[in-house]
Amino acid sequence: MRNIFLLFILIQISTVAQEIKIGVFNKQNIKKVFFEANKGKYKLYIDGKKKYTLKGSRSLIIKSEGEQIIVSLPKKDYSGKNIFLKGKKKAVISIKPVVPKQKARQYYGSINILAKPNKLVLINLPPFQKYLAGVVEAESGTSAKSEYYKTQAIICRTYALQKWDKHKKDGFNLCDGVHCQAYKGVSTTNDLIRKSVKKTDNFVILDKNNHLIEALFSANCGGQTNSSEMVWSSVIPYLRSVKDPYCINQRQAKWEKTIPLSKFISFLKSKGLSIPATISVDSFKFKQPNRVKYYIINNQKVKLTSLRFGLGLRSTFFEIEPSGSLLKFHGRGYGHGVGMCQEGAMNMAKKGKKYDEIIKFYYTGVKIKPMKQAVNLPK
Repeated sequence: MRNIFLLFILIQISTVAQEIKIGVFNKQNIKKVFFEANKGKYKLYIDGKKKYTLKGSRSLIIKSEGEQIIVSLPKKDYSGKNIFLKGKKKAVISIKPVVPKQKARQYYGSINILAKPNKLVLINLPPFQKYLAGVVEAESGTSAKSEYYKTQAIICRTYALQKWDKHKKDGFNLCDGVHCQAYKGVSTTNDLIRKSVKKTDNFVILDKNNHLIEALFSANCGGQTNSSEMVWSSVIPYLRSVKDPYCINQRQAKWEKTIPLSKFISFLKSKGLSIPATISVDSFKFKQPNRVKYYIINNQKVKLTSLRFGLGLRSTFFEIEPSGSLLKFHGRGYGHGVGMCQEGAMNMAKKGKKYDEIIKFYYTGVKIKPMKQAVNLPK
Protein backbone atom coordinates (compact mmCIF):
# COMPACT_ATOMS: atom_id res chain seq x y z
CA MET A 1 0.00 0.00 0.00
CA ARG A 2 2.85 2.36 0.90
CA ASN A 3 4.45 1.77 -2.54
CA ILE A 4 1.18 2.62 -4.30
CA PHE A 5 0.96 5.86 -2.32
CA LEU A 6 4.53 6.81 -3.24
CA LEU A 7 3.82 6.06 -6.91
CA PHE A 8 0.80 8.35 -6.76
CA ILE A 9 2.92 11.16 -5.30
CA LEU A 10 5.60 10.71 -7.98
CA ILE A 11 2.98 10.80 -10.74
CA GLN A 12 1.49 13.95 -9.23
CA ILE A 13 4.90 15.63 -9.07
CA SER A 14 5.68 14.62 -12.63
CA THR A 15 2.39 16.08 -13.84
CA VAL A 16 2.84 19.54 -12.33
CA ALA A 17 6.54 19.70 -13.11
CA GLN A 18 6.39 18.85 -16.80
CA GLU A 19 4.24 21.56 -18.34
CA ILE A 20 2.43 24.75 -17.37
CA LYS A 21 -0.06 26.91 -19.27
CA ILE A 22 0.80 30.62 -19.37
CA GLY A 23 -1.36 33.34 -20.87
CA VAL A 24 1.15 35.45 -22.84
CA PHE A 25 0.72 39.06 -23.95
CA ASN A 26 -2.16 38.79 -21.53
CA LYS A 27 -2.69 42.51 -20.93
CA GLN A 28 -2.79 43.38 -24.63
CA ASN A 29 -5.94 43.09 -26.71
CA ILE A 30 -4.27 40.93 -29.37
CA LYS A 31 -6.03 40.74 -32.75
CA LYS A 32 -3.30 39.71 -35.20
CA VAL A 33 -0.06 37.75 -34.67
CA PHE A 34 2.93 36.62 -36.75
CA PHE A 35 4.45 33.21 -35.88
CA GLU A 36 7.77 31.75 -37.01
CA ALA A 37 9.54 28.53 -35.96
CA ASN A 38 13.01 29.45 -34.69
CA LYS A 39 14.06 25.94 -33.71
CA GLY A 40 12.48 22.57 -34.42
CA LYS A 41 9.06 21.88 -35.93
CA TYR A 42 5.53 22.89 -34.99
CA LYS A 43 2.51 20.95 -36.20
CA LEU A 44 -0.51 23.17 -36.79
CA TYR A 45 -3.92 21.84 -35.69
CA ILE A 46 -7.17 23.69 -36.37
CA ASP A 47 -10.06 22.48 -34.22
CA GLY A 48 -8.21 19.18 -33.73
CA LYS A 49 -7.26 18.55 -37.37
CA LYS A 50 -3.66 18.75 -38.57
CA LYS A 51 -3.25 21.26 -41.42
CA TYR A 52 0.39 22.31 -41.69
CA THR A 53 3.95 21.94 -40.36
CA LEU A 54 5.75 25.12 -39.36
CA LYS A 55 9.54 24.80 -39.64
CA GLY A 56 12.69 26.48 -40.94
CA SER A 57 11.86 29.73 -42.68
CA ARG A 58 8.12 29.05 -42.74
CA SER A 59 5.78 31.45 -41.00
CA LEU A 60 2.08 32.08 -40.62
CA ILE A 61 -0.29 34.86 -39.63
CA ILE A 62 -3.22 34.34 -37.30
CA LYS A 63 -5.90 36.98 -36.74
CA SER A 64 -9.18 37.44 -34.95
CA GLU A 65 -12.34 37.92 -36.98
CA GLY A 66 -15.50 38.13 -34.89
CA GLU A 67 -15.61 34.89 -32.91
CA GLN A 68 -13.44 33.04 -35.40
CA ILE A 69 -9.69 32.71 -35.88
CA ILE A 70 -8.32 33.08 -39.42
CA VAL A 71 -5.07 31.23 -40.17
CA SER A 72 -3.27 32.50 -43.29
CA LEU A 73 -1.08 29.84 -44.90
CA PRO A 74 0.88 30.16 -48.19
CA LYS A 75 -1.82 28.55 -50.35
CA LYS A 76 -5.01 28.80 -48.35
CA ASP A 77 -6.74 30.47 -45.41
CA TYR A 78 -8.49 28.43 -42.73
CA SER A 79 -10.87 29.38 -39.94
CA GLY A 80 -11.53 27.83 -36.54
CA LYS A 81 -11.93 28.51 -32.84
CA ASN A 82 -9.08 26.49 -31.37
CA ILE A 83 -5.62 26.63 -32.92
CA PHE A 84 -2.78 24.49 -31.58
CA LEU A 85 0.86 24.73 -32.59
CA LYS A 86 2.40 21.58 -31.16
CA GLY A 87 6.15 21.76 -30.63
CA LYS A 88 8.53 19.24 -29.13
CA LYS A 89 10.33 19.88 -25.82
CA LYS A 90 13.26 21.87 -27.26
CA ALA A 91 11.34 23.64 -30.02
CA VAL A 92 11.36 27.45 -29.97
CA ILE A 93 8.79 29.68 -31.63
CA SER A 94 8.77 33.43 -32.26
CA ILE A 95 5.56 35.31 -31.51
CA LYS A 96 5.23 38.88 -32.79
CA PRO A 97 1.89 40.64 -32.27
CA VAL A 98 1.03 42.82 -35.24
CA VAL A 99 -2.21 44.38 -33.94
CA PRO A 100 -1.44 45.96 -31.57
CA LYS A 101 2.25 46.09 -32.48
CA GLN A 102 4.57 44.49 -29.89
CA LYS A 103 8.16 43.29 -29.87
CA ALA A 104 8.69 39.65 -30.82
CA ARG A 105 9.37 37.15 -28.04
CA GLN A 106 10.76 33.61 -28.20
CA TYR A 107 9.01 30.74 -26.41
CA TYR A 108 9.75 27.10 -25.67
CA GLY A 109 6.93 24.60 -26.01
CA SER A 110 3.56 24.54 -27.73
CA ILE A 111 1.18 27.44 -28.33
CA ASN A 112 -2.61 27.32 -28.04
CA ILE A 113 -4.69 30.13 -29.55
CA LEU A 114 -8.33 30.47 -28.52
CA ALA A 115 -11.07 32.65 -29.99
CA LYS A 116 -12.81 35.36 -28.05
CA PRO A 117 -14.95 38.10 -29.61
CA ASN A 118 -12.47 40.23 -31.60
CA LYS A 119 -9.56 39.01 -29.51
CA LEU A 120 -7.01 36.19 -29.45
CA VAL A 121 -6.04 34.37 -26.27
CA LEU A 122 -2.43 33.18 -26.58
CA ILE A 123 -1.36 30.35 -24.28
CA ASN A 124 2.22 29.09 -24.05
CA LEU A 125 2.82 25.54 -22.75
CA PRO A 126 6.53 25.47 -21.87
CA PRO A 127 8.32 22.78 -19.85
CA PHE A 128 8.06 23.89 -16.22
CA GLN A 129 11.81 24.38 -15.76
CA LYS A 130 12.05 26.47 -18.94
CA TYR A 131 9.20 28.63 -17.65
CA LEU A 132 10.97 29.15 -14.32
CA ALA A 133 14.19 30.25 -16.02
CA GLY A 134 12.22 32.80 -18.04
CA VAL A 135 10.47 34.10 -14.91
CA VAL A 136 13.71 34.41 -12.93
CA GLU A 137 15.27 36.44 -15.75
CA ALA A 138 12.21 38.67 -16.18
CA GLU A 139 11.86 39.26 -12.44
CA SER A 140 15.56 39.62 -11.57
CA GLY A 141 17.57 40.84 -14.53
CA THR A 142 20.83 39.26 -15.64
CA SER A 143 23.55 40.63 -13.35
CA ALA A 144 22.88 38.95 -9.98
CA LYS A 145 24.86 36.24 -8.18
CA SER A 146 24.15 32.51 -8.37
CA GLU A 147 22.82 32.28 -4.80
CA TYR A 148 20.30 34.98 -5.55
CA TYR A 149 19.12 33.20 -8.69
CA LYS A 150 18.73 29.99 -6.67
CA THR A 151 16.67 31.95 -4.14
CA GLN A 152 14.45 33.47 -6.80
CA ALA A 153 14.04 30.12 -8.57
CA ILE A 154 12.77 28.42 -5.40
CA ILE A 155 10.44 31.33 -4.68
CA CYS A 156 9.05 31.40 -8.24
CA ARG A 157 8.60 27.62 -8.26
CA THR A 158 6.73 27.82 -4.95
CA TYR A 159 4.57 30.69 -6.16
CA ALA A 160 3.64 28.96 -9.42
CA LEU A 161 2.61 25.74 -7.70
CA GLN A 162 0.72 27.51 -4.91
CA LYS A 163 -1.15 29.71 -7.44
CA TRP A 164 -1.55 26.96 -10.05
CA ASP A 165 -5.26 27.61 -10.73
CA LYS A 166 -5.20 31.42 -10.51
CA HIS A 167 -6.42 31.80 -14.12
CA LYS A 168 -8.36 28.54 -14.40
CA LYS A 169 -11.47 30.37 -15.67
CA ASP A 170 -9.38 31.84 -18.51
CA GLY A 171 -8.11 28.46 -19.72
CA PHE A 172 -4.56 28.69 -18.36
CA ASN A 173 -2.66 28.50 -15.06
CA LEU A 174 -0.92 31.87 -14.75
CA CYS A 175 -0.52 35.05 -16.77
CA ASP A 176 2.78 36.63 -17.81
CA GLY A 177 2.43 39.94 -15.93
CA VAL A 178 2.90 41.24 -12.40
CA HIS A 179 -0.60 39.96 -11.57
CA CYS A 180 1.14 36.56 -11.39
CA GLN A 181 4.84 36.47 -12.28
CA ALA A 182 6.62 38.37 -15.04
CA TYR A 183 7.47 36.07 -17.95
CA LYS A 184 8.81 37.14 -21.35
CA GLY A 185 9.68 33.78 -22.81
CA VAL A 186 13.05 32.13 -23.31
CA SER A 187 15.84 32.99 -20.86
CA THR A 188 18.64 33.71 -23.31
CA THR A 189 21.25 36.07 -21.90
CA ASN A 190 22.64 34.40 -18.75
CA ASP A 191 23.32 30.69 -18.51
CA LEU A 192 23.80 31.08 -14.76
CA ILE A 193 20.03 31.49 -14.44
CA ARG A 194 19.29 28.16 -16.11
CA LYS A 195 21.97 26.44 -14.00
CA SER A 196 20.53 27.93 -10.79
CA VAL A 197 17.03 26.72 -11.67
CA LYS A 198 18.41 23.24 -12.37
CA LYS A 199 20.49 23.10 -9.16
CA THR A 200 17.40 23.87 -7.07
CA ASP A 201 15.15 21.53 -9.06
CA ASN A 202 12.04 20.44 -7.09
CA PHE A 203 12.82 22.54 -4.00
CA VAL A 204 9.96 24.65 -2.63
CA ILE A 205 9.19 26.65 0.51
CA LEU A 206 6.79 25.12 3.05
CA ASP A 207 5.19 26.45 6.22
CA LYS A 208 5.17 24.53 9.52
CA ASN A 209 2.21 22.44 8.28
CA ASN A 210 3.97 21.51 5.02
CA HIS A 211 1.81 23.76 2.88
CA LEU A 212 3.33 25.66 -0.03
CA ILE A 213 3.68 29.24 1.14
CA GLU A 214 2.41 32.30 -0.67
CA ALA A 215 5.89 33.31 -1.83
CA LEU A 216 5.46 37.06 -2.22
CA PHE A 217 8.27 39.46 -3.03
CA SER A 218 8.80 43.07 -4.05
CA ALA A 219 11.61 45.17 -5.53
CA ASN A 220 12.78 46.98 -2.38
CA CYS A 221 11.28 47.15 1.12
CA GLY A 222 13.03 50.38 2.13
CA GLY A 223 14.74 48.82 5.15
CA GLN A 224 11.75 47.04 6.69
CA THR A 225 9.47 44.44 5.12
CA ASN A 226 5.71 44.55 5.64
CA SER A 227 3.56 42.07 7.53
CA SER A 228 0.75 40.64 5.39
CA GLU A 229 -2.09 42.28 7.34
CA MET A 230 -0.55 45.73 6.78
CA VAL A 231 -1.38 45.40 3.08
CA TRP A 232 -4.21 42.86 2.99
CA SER A 233 -6.60 41.62 5.68
CA SER A 234 -5.23 38.23 6.70
CA VAL A 235 -2.44 37.54 9.18
CA ILE A 236 -0.03 35.04 7.61
CA PRO A 237 2.51 33.68 10.13
CA TYR A 238 5.45 33.44 7.73
CA LEU A 239 4.91 36.92 6.24
CA ARG A 240 6.15 38.95 9.23
CA SER A 241 7.86 42.32 9.16
CA VAL A 242 11.66 42.16 9.47
CA LYS A 243 14.29 44.89 9.57
CA ASP A 244 16.35 44.70 6.38
CA PRO A 245 19.73 46.47 6.44
CA TYR A 246 20.73 44.93 3.10
CA CYS A 247 18.53 47.04 0.82
CA ILE A 248 18.79 50.54 2.29
CA ASN A 249 21.61 51.71 0.02
CA GLN A 250 20.33 50.02 -3.13
CA ARG A 251 18.99 51.69 -6.28
CA GLN A 252 15.28 51.71 -5.39
CA ALA A 253 15.65 52.32 -1.65
CA LYS A 254 14.51 55.96 -1.67
CA TRP A 255 12.14 58.14 -3.66
CA GLU A 256 10.50 61.56 -3.48
CA LYS A 257 7.32 63.04 -4.85
CA THR A 258 5.67 66.47 -4.47
CA ILE A 259 1.89 66.80 -4.54
CA PRO A 260 -0.26 69.97 -4.34
CA LEU A 261 -1.98 70.20 -0.96
CA SER A 262 -5.31 70.81 -2.72
CA LYS A 263 -4.97 67.52 -4.62
CA PHE A 264 -4.22 65.64 -1.41
CA ILE A 265 -7.22 67.16 0.36
CA SER A 266 -9.49 66.26 -2.57
CA PHE A 267 -8.21 62.69 -2.43
CA LEU A 268 -8.84 62.41 1.33
CA LYS A 269 -12.37 63.74 0.86
CA SER A 270 -12.97 61.16 -1.89
CA LYS A 271 -12.18 58.50 0.73
CA GLY A 272 -14.84 59.88 3.07
CA LEU A 273 -12.63 62.00 5.35
CA SER A 274 -13.83 65.40 6.53
CA ILE A 275 -11.14 68.07 6.19
CA PRO A 276 -12.03 71.51 7.68
CA ALA A 277 -11.24 74.55 5.54
CA THR A 278 -9.40 76.10 8.49
CA ILE A 279 -7.12 73.13 9.19
CA SER A 280 -3.44 73.96 9.68
CA VAL A 281 -1.06 72.83 6.94
CA ASP A 282 1.13 71.27 9.65
CA SER A 283 -1.73 68.85 10.39
CA PHE A 284 -0.79 66.95 7.24
CA LYS A 285 2.70 66.17 8.54
CA PHE A 286 3.30 62.44 8.77
CA LYS A 287 6.19 60.47 10.29
CA GLN A 288 6.75 56.74 9.84
CA PRO A 289 10.00 55.55 11.48
CA ASN A 290 8.52 52.03 11.39
CA ARG A 291 5.87 50.75 9.03
CA VAL A 292 2.26 51.45 9.99
CA LYS A 293 -1.05 50.65 8.30
CA TYR A 294 -2.91 53.97 8.38
CA TYR A 295 -2.44 57.67 7.73
CA ILE A 296 -4.25 59.54 10.51
CA ILE A 297 -5.43 63.15 10.33
CA ASN A 298 -8.03 65.02 12.40
CA ASN A 299 -8.81 61.75 14.27
CA GLN A 300 -9.66 60.03 10.97
CA LYS A 301 -7.69 57.36 9.18
CA VAL A 302 -7.17 56.01 5.69
CA LYS A 303 -5.14 52.98 4.63
CA LEU A 304 -1.68 53.72 3.32
CA THR A 305 -2.35 51.27 0.49
CA SER A 306 -5.18 53.58 -0.64
CA LEU A 307 -2.78 56.51 -0.65
CA ARG A 308 -0.17 54.54 -2.55
CA PHE A 309 -2.43 53.50 -5.41
CA GLY A 310 -4.60 56.62 -5.43
CA LEU A 311 -1.65 59.01 -5.61
CA GLY A 312 0.71 56.85 -7.67
CA LEU A 313 3.34 56.37 -4.95
CA ARG A 314 6.07 53.76 -5.12
CA SER A 315 5.35 52.30 -1.69
CA THR A 316 3.44 52.84 1.58
CA PHE A 317 6.68 53.49 3.48
CA PHE A 318 6.84 57.29 3.34
CA GLU A 319 6.75 60.50 5.39
CA ILE A 320 5.03 63.78 4.50
CA GLU A 321 6.56 67.22 4.92
CA PRO A 322 4.28 70.25 4.32
CA SER A 323 5.83 73.12 2.35
CA GLY A 324 3.43 75.98 1.73
CA SER A 325 0.81 74.82 -0.76
CA LEU A 326 2.73 71.61 -1.45
CA LEU A 327 3.30 68.30 0.31
CA LYS A 328 6.67 66.61 -0.10
CA PHE A 329 6.64 62.82 0.15
CA HIS A 330 9.92 61.23 1.25
CA GLY A 331 9.59 57.54 0.55
CA ARG A 332 11.45 54.29 1.00
CA GLY A 333 11.27 51.14 -1.09
CA TYR A 334 9.34 50.08 -4.17
CA GLY A 335 6.34 47.73 -4.06
CA HIS A 336 4.13 46.26 -1.34
CA GLY A 337 7.12 45.24 0.79
CA VAL A 338 5.71 41.84 1.82
CA GLY A 339 7.99 38.78 1.74
CA MET A 340 11.37 38.86 0.05
CA CYS A 341 13.01 42.18 -0.80
CA GLN A 342 14.72 41.54 -4.13
CA GLU A 343 17.42 44.19 -3.87
CA GLY A 344 18.12 43.18 -0.29
CA ALA A 345 18.37 39.52 -1.30
CA MET A 346 20.71 40.40 -4.17
CA ASN A 347 22.96 42.24 -1.74
CA MET A 348 22.86 39.33 0.70
CA ALA A 349 24.05 37.03 -2.09
CA LYS A 350 26.89 39.46 -2.90
CA LYS A 351 27.93 39.29 0.76
CA GLY A 352 28.20 35.49 0.59
CA LYS A 353 24.83 34.46 2.04
CA LYS A 354 23.43 31.14 0.76
CA TYR A 355 19.96 30.75 -0.72
CA ASP A 356 18.55 29.03 2.37
CA GLU A 357 19.81 31.84 4.61
CA ILE A 358 18.22 34.44 2.34
CA ILE A 359 14.86 32.67 2.21
CA LYS A 360 14.69 32.10 5.98
CA PHE A 361 15.64 35.73 6.63
CA TYR A 362 12.59 37.02 4.76
CA TYR A 363 10.04 34.26 5.47
CA THR A 364 9.51 33.44 9.16
CA GLY A 365 9.57 29.82 10.34
CA VAL A 366 9.62 28.19 6.90
CA LYS A 367 11.27 25.04 5.53
CA ILE A 368 12.94 24.40 2.17
CA LYS A 369 12.01 20.90 1.08
CA PRO A 370 11.51 18.76 -2.05
CA MET A 371 8.06 19.45 -3.49
CA LYS A 372 6.94 15.87 -2.79
CA GLN A 373 6.66 16.90 0.88
CA ALA A 374 4.06 19.58 0.12
CA VAL A 375 0.53 18.58 1.11
CA ASN A 376 -1.14 21.08 -1.21
CA LEU A 377 0.48 20.38 -4.58
CA PRO A 378 -1.85 21.09 -7.52
CA LYS A 379 -3.56 18.04 -8.97
